[in-house]
Amino acid sequence: MAVIHVKSIEVAQQQIEVAIQLLFSARDVVAAHTLASASGRILIALADHRPAALDPNVYIRPGREDQVSDLMDRTMAFFQYPDQDAAAMLDGVQEEINDLMLFQCCQWYQALGNPLAPGMQAFMAWFVVMYPDLFIDDHPFKQRLAEADFSWLRTAPRAQQLSFGQKLLMANTQVG
Repeated sequence: MAVIHVKSIEVAQQQIEVAIQLLFSARDVVAAHTLASASGRILIALADHRPAALDPNVYIRPGREDQVSDLMDRTMAFFQYPDQDAAAMLDGVQEEINDLMLFQCCQWYQALGNPLAPGMQAFMAWFVVMYPDLFIDDHPFKQRLAEADFSWLRTAPRAQQLSFGQKLLMANTQVG
């Protein structure tokens, strides 16, 4: 019988990385969402025991905080409390919520003093490229990408956007 030995932060990291892989391979959006939510709950619990402040709006452009918060709250509540109504249906939420949730998890993971894994770095770069208007101008990834024009990617079909993310992920994780 196998025995599992793993720290909570390692579980969160694995959940984030698998969710990123699912996202970029255009696979199960519900599984990606569930993994992102579970890692977020672990990171929030760990923050309760550490002095790190997990401000969800640290890099969000002023005036966009409510939009981000409303999306997150609506979908997380659906997955967190499914026993309240077995026939309940999450309706009208775009799959891009996973993009936002994974960004938040990567940000929290780093805020707790952990270096971003290569896959997380690739995701963060992709996310900032895809949603530049959400972020303040001095976001670290936004500053690194300031010279390039990715408008072609933002206007591309979702499948092409995810394919680009998959290529970025593969390139970033095959180092070494």
